[in-house]
Amino acid sequence: WLGARFGVKYGLAASLFGTAAALTLVFGAFGFQSLSWGGLLAGLIAVQGLFALMKTLDRDVPTALYGRDQKKLQTFNGLTFAVSRIPGILVPMAVGGLVGALGSFGTLSLFPIALLAAIPFILLMKTQTPPSTGPSEKSGAGDPQILHLAGLGFATQQIMTYVVPFIVASAWGAFVNPGDALAAKSSAGILMGFWTLGTLLGTLHLLGMFRWMAGKIGWNVTASNPGDKLRTGALIGALGFLGYFPLMLTVPWAAYLAMIPAGFAGAYSFLLYLSAAQASAPSDRSGVLARYMIYSFAVVAAVVWGIAALIQAFPGSSIPFAALAGGLALLGAANLIIYRKLP
Repeated sequence: WLGARFGVKYGLAASLFGTAAALTLVFGAFGFQSLSWGGLLAGLIAVQGLFALMKTLDRDVPTALYGRDQKKLQTFNGLTFAVSRIPGILVPMAVGGLVGALGSFGTLSLFPIALLAAIPFILLMKTQTPPSTGPSEKSGAGDPQILHLAGLGFATQQIMTYVVPFIVASAWGAFVNPGDALAAKSSAGILMGFWTLGTLLGTLHLLGMFRWMAGKIGWNVTASNPGDKLRTGALIGALGFLGYFPLMLTVPWAAYLAMIPAGFAGAYSFLLYLSAAQASAPSDRSGVLARYMIYSFAVVAAVVWGIAALIQAFPGSSIPFAALAGGLALLGAANLIIYRKLP
């Protein structure tokens, strides 16, 4: 509604401001101990809702900049996704120093400040949509079937980009290091590091970095057409969920190594799906991509709460990860169906 009423950049700027304001109120009230646990929960739910709105509008930015040019959409999505992985590596390393220098609430305040700082850059965007280009038309621009299949695909692949850092890494660290909080944090950090490495490799592959490197050493690797590339991405995405199955085992090295292909497949297929959905959305696309974002965030919430409940019910057991594996098997099957149905 915000995108349709005010345009993408003004809607996104409003959602950034709303999220920053809500975070400030929640952190401030909690810091002054004037907020009950019920109020804190309600506040965090409101913040998550505004954050989901912000991320939904964020998905409309590339199409506002590049229209239906799928190659440019893939490059934009790939670069922004790669840059967004950097804080996932650097922030955990810097948290200790920041807390020591600024205190807990001073450190937390950096998040709303960063959101507010982004608003001027959003408002300076030039969102005149350029005309469609030939290559993107061949990939099915405006095709409702590709929009539906790619939309469902990126909804399935987006799930683990939130579930892994939100709960899976820390839960697995505690699972393999029962009773040792320090070792649990260390294992969780290493797991996240390997997973982040996988996502970066998948993003670089999408951007053609490995094909470029192969050309430099004399290997001529022909780029596939957009339709075949999307079908291959769907298959890779389906198989990538298998990388999370070793989490059921108390064998750290197996889980660490498995995170690389899992992260690779998730990032590569997610960005392909997302770019294809953006390129195939109709000109009055407000709300179309949001539908698939809602599906994804609903599943993310269910998975996070479900795993948390299972961890409490079965402490020190592999049951939560077995349940996760079962759910991921269903998502893998959904990606195989998408692979079969894509033209």
